[in-house]
Amino acid sequence: ALIQLPTPSNVTPITIADAATTDALEQSAAMGVAIGWGGRRGYAPGGETGDFPTRLNQVDLPLVPYASCQASRNGDFLNETMICAGADVDGTGTCQGDSGGPLLVMTENGPQQLGMTSLGIGCAQGGLYGVYARAAYFLPWMDAVMNGAAPTIVGDFGYVGVGQTVTIDVPITNRAADATSLAATMSENSNTAFSITEGNCAESIAQNATCSVSASFTPTVPGESRATFDLTSSNNVPTAVGGLIGEALNASTVAASTLATGDMMQWFSGGDAAWTIALGDTSAMQSGTVGEEQVSVIHASFDGAGTLNFEWRVDASPLAVLQLVVNGEISGGIAGNEDWSPVSIELPQGNHNVQLVYLKVGEAGDDFTGADAGYIKNVSWATAAAPTPPSAGGSSGGGSLSWLLAFACLLLLTYKAACIPKNVTSTHRG
Repeated sequence: ALIQLPTPSNVTPITIADAATTDALEQSAAMGVAIGWGGRRGYAPGGETGDFPTRLNQVDLPLVPYASCQASRNGDFLNETMICAGADVDGTGTCQGDSGGPLLVMTENGPQQLGMTSLGIGCAQGGLYGVYARAAYFLPWMDAVMNGAAPTIVGDFGYVGVGQTVTIDVPITNRAADATSLAATMSENSNTAFSITEGNCAESIAQNATCSVSASFTPTVPGESRATFDLTSSNNVPTAVGGLIGEALNASTVAASTLATGDMMQWFSGGDAAWTIALGDTSAMQSGTVGEEQVSVIHASFDGAGTLNFEWRVDASPLAVLQLVVNGEISGGIAGNEDWSPVSIELPQGNHNVQLVYLKVGEAGDDFTGADAGYIKNVSWATAAAPTPPSAGGSSGGGSLSWLLAFACLLLLTYKAACIPKNVTSTHRG
C-alpha cells in the first residue's frame, strides 16, 4: 500500500543495506528488528495464529547464517534472494499479517533495511527461523526501475490455445537522465514457446518516455508457461529483466461438436478443469469442477468481422463468477443464480479470442446446493462488412488480477447484474 502525505516529510528515509553489509551482518548474527501488524499468537506447524494487534508491533530477532537456516528447514528450498532471522527458543518471530514488513538492523550508518517478511514454518517456534526477502539482491532491479529502463508490467498473454500464436506489446519506460535505445533478447534457458523483438525500443527513447517490445507466445503443450527477457542499453543505462506469462489450453473436440460451430471456430478448454457437456442438456457446455482460487476456461478462436451470439447462464457459489473475456479484455460477468440470457458482441475485422472463465475465489458454504458452474449454448457467428469497433479491443492477453477486479464489481452488484460494455448486449431473465 502507498500512503500520500498531505505535506512533504523532512524525515530521512531508511536506506537499504548493500550486499557486503548484509553478508557481514548475517555472518555475525547481528540483532534485527521486524515490524508488522501480524498475529501475536505463535503456533507449531499446522496450527494457526490469532491476537492481531490494533497498533504496529515490533520484535527483536537475531539474523541466522544461511547454512544454519538451511539445516533448520529440513531440505526446504532457500536461495540467494532470501535471508533468515529468528530465535532458538519459542516465543518470538513474525507471523501471518506481517508479510511485506521490514527487517531492520542498526548499523554504523544508522538503521538499514535488510529484508521483507516472507515465509516460515509455524510462527515463533524456536529453531524454525523466519525467511525474509533479501533486499540487497534486488538493488540492481530497483536502480533500473527508478533510474534506468525497465518494463512497467509483466507481459501477460492470458489463455491461449495450443498451437496458436498471440503477440502483445510490453511497455518499457526510460527513467534515466539520458536518452537510450534498447535491444531485447530472451534470457538464457528461457521457455522456447516465447519470443521477443525490440519493437520501437530500438529507436531513441527520451527520459521518461515509453516504448514497447513485441512478445509472442506459441505454446505446444497445455499448462502455464513463464519466461524472462533481457534488455541491453546502447549507452549503459541500467536495465531490468522483463517477465512473460501465459497459459495454454488443449483443443476441445467436445466443445466443437456440442456447440456445432463447424469450421468457423476453433475451441479450446482447460485451466484447472476443462468444460464438459452440460448435465441434462446435451446442446450446452458447462464449466468443470474447481476449488478455491481455481478456474475453468472455454475458449473460441475465429477470424472476420461480424456479430458473435450465444446464450449463457450461471448457478454459482457465493464466491464464484462467470466472466466473459473478449480479445484479452474483460467484457462482462454474471454471478449468483442467473437463467439463460442472450449475449451479442460486435467485432471488427481481425482474429478474435473469446473466453468464458468460471472463477472461484472461495469455497461454498454447507448451505449451498447449486451446481456451482457456468454454462454456454446456441453459439453463432454472423459476418458483417463494417462492424462497430468494440471499446475493449486489443491483442489476446490479460491476467488474473483483472479478473479479481471484475469479481469485485460483481460483488458490488450483489450477484444480480453484470458489468457489460457498450459493444456487448445482454438480456437477463428472472
